[in-house]
Amino acid sequence: SSHVASNRSGSRASRTRHSRSRSVGARMGDVADGSDHADTAESAADLAARSPKRLKVTTQAPDVRASVNVDGQRQLGAAAECFYPIGTPGKPWGDAERAAWLRRASVVKRSYADEVLAKLQSLKSTFDVEKYGSLTRDPERYPLFVIKSRRWDPGSKPSLLVTGGTHGYETSGVQGALLFAQTAMARYADHFNIAVVPCVSPWGYECVQRWNPDAIDPNRSYVADSPVEACALAMELVESLSVPQWTCHLDLHETTDTDVLEFRPAKASRDGLPHEDEPVPDGFYLMGCVATPQHGWHKAMIDAVRNVTHIAQADAAGQILGLPI
Repeated sequence: SSHVASNRSGSRASRTRHSRSRSVGARMGDVADGSDHADTAESAADLAARSPKRLKVTTQAPDVRASVNVDGQRQLGAAAECFYPIGTPGKPWGDAERAAWLRRASVVKRSYADEVLAKLQSLKSTFDVEKYGSLTRDPERYPLFVIKSRRWDPGSKPSLLVTGGTHGYETSGVQGALLFAQTAMARYADHFNIAVVPCVSPWGYECVQRWNPDAIDPNRSYVADSPVEACALAMELVESLSVPQWTCHLDLHETTDTDVLEFRPAKASRDGLPHEDEPVPDGFYLMGCVATPQHGWHKAMIDAVRNVTHIAQADAAGQILGLPI
């Protein structure tokens, strides 16, 4: 069994329960949803302790009436609580709800400077570490960097792009990108041009949030005239590297229990939709493209990962995240 789920959106993604690494097409715009914690400064046990515990979420029926004011204070409904502390069930958020969400989300829980920027210093002797922009929300706090192999020559070598932290709350994508640069990137630099963007969304990393401060998903925003500044800057960087065709783009992601406990309820509330449970796959998996299947490549990755961690199994319906195996 290859444990590859087919995705008709045309993207490829690889995920694990506490870490998912996504393999995508040649352009930033190809990224779609798709990780194991890795960090040279922390043990696996330390990282596991920081991951949210698995809990069952029970959702209310669509006809249950309850409301929550925009400051996040619960108000009593007919018989049940709202599934998210901001918004009114069935009603999309307005400016007041988005502002309330931002107040709730803007709590710094970890340090981008200590956990990301500090790790770039040791890489400067081996690679070109270049600033490609900063977030206007706080330019000094949130500078953006790319780690590039030297002797960059798209005309003579294939080019590889690695990005982490598109979703800032997905720790392993950020730390996995840094770990790759620290331990393995030099072995391939003679044969490939390699660019690593370890943390696309540093505000999300510090505040442990999937969305940007405007409650927009960055991973739906690698588009022209992007509404997400971090994505627009990443695309400008990719354009500046003058690669006519990327051989591979690995966009590192992670499916955590936070998806069930926070993101999915928040998304349903934001959009005024019912909230429905969806199980979090337990283990590593890949999401394949129906139009251009890569079975051999996916099997090789899954077989390699099997030596490190367990592979996600299909659910009772023979699916992963609603997609056939």
